[in-house]
Amino acid sequence: MENERLLNIMEKCGHFLYHRKGGKKGQRKIMDILVKEGEISQKRLLELVNIRSGSLSEFLIKLESKGLITREKSAEDKRQFKIKPTPQGEAFYNLKKREEYEQNRILFDALTVDEQEQLETLLSRLLAYWENTFEVNYTPYHQKEDKYV
Repeated sequence: MENERLLNIMEKCGHFLYHRKGGKKGQRKIMDILVKEGEISQKRLLELVNIRSGSLSEFLIKLESKGLITREKSAEDKRQFKIKPTPQGEAFYNLKKREEYEQNRILFDALTVDEQEQLETLLSRLLAYWENTFEVNYTPYHQKEDKYV
């Protein structure tokens, strides 16, 4: 098979998955943590999401403006904020998780179970080869923050 055709198909699959699964996941990662932790300091949240402080502040402003979280000054340290999801934020998060679960469930319905296993084997082998050959230094989201998936 010609490499260009295979790369084209893989790029289309990647593009489809990126947009189908919500594109950038910054707000999603934050909500994952907040729903699981309940209330958390902004400082601790910053450590867990591993992004720049300014970027986190932007995400929090957007989430707060949508009514999904609340931010309150910490009683112990007035320079710090305590962040927690609102009841609407938790309901929205749970709805999105159910929708995502249903979408994920049917993504590979076009393939038999054997074909899915073959695809997993081939993609895993290809990814391992790429990581070893091209010295890829990244940790996939599901591995980086395994306890929040």
